[in-house]
Amino acid sequence: MGVLSEDTSPAAEQVLIQLLRSRSARERLNQLQQCVRAGRQLHQMGLRMRHPEWPRERIESESGGEDWMQADPVRLLVEVADILTRLGIDYFATGSIGSTLYGEPRYTQDIDLVVALRPEQAAELFRSVEHDFYADLGAMREAIMRASSFNLIHLATNFKIDLHVSRGEEFDRSRFGRSREAEGFRVASPEDVLLAKLRWYRMGGEVSDRQWRDILGILLVQAESLDPAYLEHWAERLGVLDLLEKARQQASRARPQTPPPPV
Repeated sequence: MGVLSEDTSPAAEQVLIQLLRSRSARERLNQLQQCVRAGRQLHQMGLRMRHPEWPRERIESESGGEDWMQADPVRLLVEVADILTRLGIDYFATGSIGSTLYGEPRYTQDIDLVVALRPEQAAELFRSVEHDFYADLGAMREAIMRASSFNLIHLATNFKIDLHVSRGEEFDRSRFGRSREAEGFRVASPEDVLLAKLRWYRMGGEVSDRQWRDILGILLVQAESLDPAYLEHWAERLGVLDLLEKARQQASRARPQTPPPPV
């Protein structure tokens, strides 16, 4: 059996990993867009199977309309990134966007951003997004006060963006400093996406197969391009060094020998 999937042979999995390594950042983001479109098309197909008597208009209405089927997470990310940049709000993408860029693309229902949002910026951010997104100014202000998160929901497509307000801790400062430009937005480094995934996996009770597969995907695709000293330093500081070692051991069973191209 393979490392990422039990129904994949080791030989076939090595082919998949090599193919993922060969993809450019743009190609990986295109794969993410295709995953989202496919998921939403399958949703409509399910509605038609359950309700063959429904006309096409009702199917589209029940599934959020034609705009809902055209949801493009990358376009929405760039749109929000442009707003944050214009307002002088530092940010970087992480979560499934990061694991898609650095590992294995998968379907996602939301986008995760870490933001350095100050109280005086909340009202202007709210005014900048309120016409196209559901937004709650009170929730924004509470998230700033508690260093927690708030949500934006794109009204035309129902797509959700989660904004996590930075605590200003040392790890966050490191992540901001190491973030890099992707295709019209900033994204955390592969090491920082991996470390965040390890921390979320632990905080979630170590039961999320999806998070663990994301972790293994980054290790397998990035391989020797990762900075081991940085990973080990922060994994120890974050209390996930044992998980990092476990993931490394599991990934080593399927790692091809050819080093990956830079992302």
